[in-house]
Amino acid sequence: MPHGPSAPPVGVTAIVSALQDAPAAHLLLMFDFDGTLVELAPTPLAAVLPAGRRELLAGLASRPDVTLAIVSGRRLADVRSKVGIEEGLYYAGTHGMEIEGGDASFVHEGLRHGRPGIASLRARAAAAVADLAGVVVEDKEYSFVLHTRQAAAPTKAEATRAVTEIVRPVELAGVVRLQPGSEMLEVLPSVSWNKGDAVRWIARRVSAPHRAVRAMYVGDDVTDEDAFAALPPGGIGVVVGTRPSIAGFRLADPPAVEALLRMLVAMPTRAPGSGLQAPAESS
Repeated sequence: MPHGPSAPPVGVTAIVSALQDAPAAHLLLMFDFDGTLVELAPTPLAAVLPAGRRELLAGLASRPDVTLAIVSGRRLADVRSKVGIEEGLYYAGTHGMEIEGGDASFVHEGLRHGRPGIASLRARAAAAVADLAGVVVEDKEYSFVLHTRQAAAPTKAEATRAVTEIVRPVELAGVVRLQPGSEMLEVLPSVSWNKGDAVRWIARRVSAPHRAVRAMYVGDDVTDEDAFAALPPGGIGVVVGTRPSIAGFRLADPPAVEALLRMLVAMPTRAPGSGLQAPAESS
């Protein structure tokens, strides 16, 4: 039976019910940014978090029974600026290779070591696609991204082929890795770290001051599959969109994620204590 105009989107009620299953636990709620909290934009600069969603995130971050985390492929400073909430949550950028929250922080040493080589490849890639309409090479300092969302299909293929040919010898040498995404291709230092590692890093610190923690991760991209797989026992994975996923729950789009945020903010408080009491170590 179709739901009425005021009913939550399909899946939202089931997700909230799963989070509230006994026994009561502190909630670790983790969200990807692009395609999850905001609609996918033609360029990274164009993505804007609606004010209403920012208010809902701030409301979640202020709850004593919730720890909020944003895990993104963007640089940490970039996603922090886009979200615009300075206190009370964890930020993980560059696919979890930069993390800050509470009194803890982490930067993977591979980012610094790989920066000179990435800069050289980025310059060559940008020159190779400079004349291709709708193609953008984004400089993320520690990595770079080929964006083809605005390009025609043949141009997407040409740009991807050109950048892959430039990067492939360096990839085969074990210096960098290629990470495909939604109409994009990212070139990163070849380090063994991804969003799943970030989820584990954050979960360890949030679990320390709490007897029970229930974790949820919401994301739309193929890179979020590592995060779903890394959830602790009883964790809840929510994929956004229609692509195949190992996540146990699904939401249609960012407006459905907004409905989830609204229902989460309205939940009765069940477990006291803040999850941002991080241990002193920084790695």
